[in-house]
Amino acid sequence: MKIIAKFAVYLAVGFLGGLILIRLVDPSRFHQIAGDWGRKLGYYEFAIDHYSRSIHLNANRAGAFNSRGVSRYYQGQFEHAVGDYNRAIELDPQYALAIKNRALAFLALGKGAEAKRDYELACKLGRCVDLIKLCSDLKLRCEAEECVSFETAGKIGMCQVP
Repeated sequence: MKIIAKFAVYLAVGFLGGLILIRLVDPSRFHQIAGDWGRKLGYYEFAIDHYSRSIHLNANRAGAFNSRGVSRYYQGQFEHAVGDYNRAIELDPQYALAIKNRALAFLALGKGAEAKRDYELACKLGRCVDLIKLCSDLKLRCEAEECVSFETAGKIGMCQVP
């Protein structure tokens, strides 16, 4: 039992030491990691604060913009989320995850045409696994398990009102 406890202490010290080293070497990365932990635990305000700090220290961190957008999306701040996704996509036009996330935010805002455009672009970039999520976000039942276009999904009845 003592060996396990000792191992846990060494593991915790190593983890914290790693975070301290990251904070000293790349403070922007440290805040992005802190934001990721906050978001995963559901502390969205905390996460938004740390992503904002990361962005303040390094305004070219597309991942921080995307992650802050996700946190804002979960708080219902869809317009702000779209703004963050836009900035992430400006920094990295091939950032399929940010494009897919923006499609979901557009759906939440009732902007179907924009959502469709982003969804199909995300599919072309290889992020086409979220048709089921897309349908569930619209409170629709989806019978798809593979990548199809937004239009095709509607035509063949993959997304239907339950």
